[in-house]
Amino acid sequence: MQKIITFLGLGSGLTKYQHSGQVYEGSVFPQVLRQFQPFDEMLVCLTAGAREKTWHLLENLKDDRIIPIDIPDGRTEAEIWTTFQAVIQHIDRDDRVIFDITHGLRSLPFQVFLFAAYLRAAKNAEIEAVYYGAYDLKDADNVAPVIDLSSFVGMLDWLTATDRFTATGDGKDLAQLIRGEMASEIEMNEVPDEKRMGEHLKKAANAIDNISLALALTRPEEVTKAAKKLKNILTETTRSLNVKVKPFSLVKEQVQLAYGQFAITDYKDAKAILMKQFAMIRWYLDRQQIGQVITLSREWIISVYCWKFKTTDRTEITQALNNLRVSDIDDIREKEWSDYDEEIRSELNASAIKRIWKETTKIRNQVAHCGMSGNDQADDLRERTIALYPDLEKEIAVLLH
Repeated sequence: MQKIITFLGLGSGLTKYQHSGQVYEGSVFPQVLRQFQPFDEMLVCLTAGAREKTWHLLENLKDDRIIPIDIPDGRTEAEIWTTFQAVIQHIDRDDRVIFDITHGLRSLPFQVFLFAAYLRAAKNAEIEAVYYGAYDLKDADNVAPVIDLSSFVGMLDWLTATDRFTATGDGKDLAQLIRGEMASEIEMNEVPDEKRMGEHLKKAANAIDNISLALALTRPEEVTKAAKKLKNILTETTRSLNVKVKPFSLVKEQVQLAYGQFAITDYKDAKAILMKQFAMIRWYLDRQQIGQVITLSREWIISVYCWKFKTTDRTEITQALNNLRVSDIDDIREKEWSDYDEEIRSELNASAIKRIWKETTKIRNQVAHCGMSGNDQADDLRERTIALYPDLEKEIAVLLH
């Protein structure tokens, strides 16, 4: 159903309002709204004072679709909650909702945006408009404009999606919002500017998707490349984003700051790459993404020793680390020998490396086997992973400085 949620105040006065080029007249704005906005129900929120002084202006219309909803004055937090509950109980799932805040007093206009956010999330309601009859902005002909503020409801989506992307790495919602601002295929084919801007928006959305997926799947090399590409694309498409996606232009800097840190300029600088990967481990840890922390930590340890011993043979380095569990090098079985057994064991902190590698491997196996083997609980694995980070920093990351 299509429902209007409007408010009445204590005052009234014959006023002309302009909407979509047409002028309408009414003593209170809901009278005007009724003339141009189709609806199934008009829910009129009114305090005791409004019921006494202005409700009759709508009641006299004898329109069964107009329904009064009694609300308190909103003097306390409890009264504000009462208003919230009184309004939302009249909205059903998938309703189409139009708000009018023209006569909203005190905090009501602010509350309306919270109503809108709640109804969209909890009841899948579509917010078609948030009207404000701007009485104080009358023109020379004494006609007040009707302003639709619904685009600002969408700001909540942009803020939520951006926060989700920067806080967790999940950019799906943000990319979808950007794509939603693209013109239609027909428009892009007919208007060169729309085509150019559409291509820019698509590139920006794809760049966000790419780094989001790389982070989710713990692909550090892809993350660094995707971060650089995202940074370049956001710079390249600045004008199009500012024109077509104004909400994103306000949060773009936040996105660049969050992921620009992973961008690498020289992919031949192995040391710089390893330092970026260690920063990623910290990033995952800060977000409590334990599976990614432990998976990347194990591979990063191998990469550090590959770098130190100037080899690309990850199998040999892994075997040498595994062989640390054998106390005497002479006791290592011939088929398990590694070319780097002596090098690893000659490290001054070999005992610390042994302990870190053993714990990392244990936790990683528990995570990889999804709890199907072993009795460790999730919270225990989390605490052990968190405790491991200082050791990685002290004993292994120090090699990169």
